[in-house]
Amino acid sequence: MHFQVCRNYYGYGYPCCDKEGDPILLSAFGPLDVEGLVKSISSYDYIRTSLKHLEEGMILAKQSAEKKGEPYSQLTMVVDLNNLNTSHYTYKPFTYSYLTLLAIFQENYPLAFKKILVIQAPSVAQYAYTLLQPVLSEHLQNMIEIPGGWEERLFELVDKKDWPAFWGGEGKDPNGDEKCPSKVVYNEGPIPESYYADDKMEDKEALTVYAGDKRLLDFEVHTPNTQL
Repeated sequence: MHFQVCRNYYGYGYPCCDKEGDPILLSAFGPLDVEGLVKSISSYDYIRTSLKHLEEGMILAKQSAEKKGEPYSQLTMVVDLNNLNTSHYTYKPFTYSYLTLLAIFQENYPLAFKKILVIQAPSVAQYAYTLLQPVLSEHLQNMIEIPGGWEERLFELVDKKDWPAFWGGEGKDPNGDEKCPSKVVYNEGPIPESYYADDKMEDKEALTVYAGDKRLLDFEVHTPNTQL
């Protein structure tokens, strides 16, 4: 089930290379149904899948460097924030996983990207970025661009003919699909409830306690000196 959710609803791909010949990671973060994702897969699976996508790009970057005869290459990341909503930064189960992923990335992959370009950012994106800034390293902040005229900036980095038409370019799959599903996973719809995890514990309740937080629970003790 985890594989199907990530394969069908976790929007990402490597549609083409930038003008320097290095791979571009396209992350369709805005359309992601974060609440449905949390109900369908574990935090561990989300983080593991995200790092797997990054590792795929690093392999492509290594191949790019070898082809150009250079010691190393870095990725360009394009983040599509179309349809971003408040759930992306207020739904605690997801934000906890995302911040954990971000910490792992900054600690272990600080040089993976040379540029992170945000496109189709709605008005709430700037507020979300302001909330995120305190946990971003200065190095990472210097890489992030959120331009108003994103198309002009995007095509300074990538040839329009190579970029998927759905995101403003001219590229299409052989069958004419502008989203280039042969290279990019993209699905705007919410994750169906049929994908939601079933722990077969109808009489139980799940409780998440975040770092620095606490919960007071009441237990009915039937046996004296019982230890929890």
